[in-house]
Amino acid sequence: MMAKVKTASGEFPLLFEVKGSGEPRAIAQLAVYAKEAKGYVVLVAPLVSERGRALCIELGLGFVDMAGNAYLKFDGVLVDRAGRKGPAKERGNIDVFARKASRVVMKLLSSPKRTWTLQEIAAEAKVSVSQAQLVVEALSREAYVDKARGSIGLSRPGELLDAWAKTYNFSSQKATGYYCPLKDQERILAALRKLPEGSYALTLGAAASLVAPAVRSTDVYIYAPEGLEAIVKALDLKPVEFGGNVYLVEPNDGGILFDTQRKEGLTLVSSLQLYLDLFNYPARGREQAEAIREKALGV
Repeated sequence: MMAKVKTASGEFPLLFEVKGSGEPRAIAQLAVYAKEAKGYVVLVAPLVSERGRALCIELGLGFVDMAGNAYLKFDGVLVDRAGRKGPAKERGNIDVFARKASRVVMKLLSSPKRTWTLQEIAAEAKVSVSQAQLVVEALSREAYVDKARGSIGLSRPGELLDAWAKTYNFSSQKATGYYCPLKDQERILAALRKLPEGSYALTLGAAASLVAPAVRSTDVYIYAPEGLEAIVKALDLKPVEFGGNVYLVEPNDGGILFDTQRKEGLTLVSSLQLYLDLFNYPARGREQAEAIREKALGV
């Protein structure tokens, strides 16, 4: 549809493109047409998500959806309405940041410049091919990945990591506090070095101090994938309700311990997982997370 509106400088053409979906993939396709259009291109769709809205603004497009959200900016005119909720998502869309689904996202972000086949990403993420396909399709609709001739590659890795970090919550996992009589962090880490490599993984401040030190931390947080007993015994830990100096964390999914790394004889979570754990963590976690991203991540 086309309409002409009168502005202070005269008539201005609006070109409305009606789509059955307001997904970022459709927006990206519309942006190609908009480059040649003689007027301001406006997407009309049942619902435009927050990410779709950001993409429209970035690409110089307007939009109007059936929930009452709108963004129009042309020739000195600005219409901006946001926050109205539409109907529930259709087509069985999945949450790509849910526990098992996020394994696929983790693998894609761990090698942001790599291209994958569906079988490769499923095998490395330790999920079924059908599960991997659902996640990849959802990421494609959000314009995070490109698919061409059977290859899968990230197109906006930084934006995908930003979206994941906003929703990730380290505190959703069970963490048990203990008092360690060794007290000094260096002595605690020295005792950890004696444990088998796969029996633990450091995270938060203690791990960050070995990857990209930016904030001083005295607490020691340790993922315990094989149970707590071996670590409790090795460090002579005593459970406490408050004031512990060592915290043992039970990971809520195996993907958290993908791609662990070794630093100074200690096992740490991957730099990507460390960034996620720190991002929403209080006590200057965001500051430390950004230091990790700048030094250790490629996105």
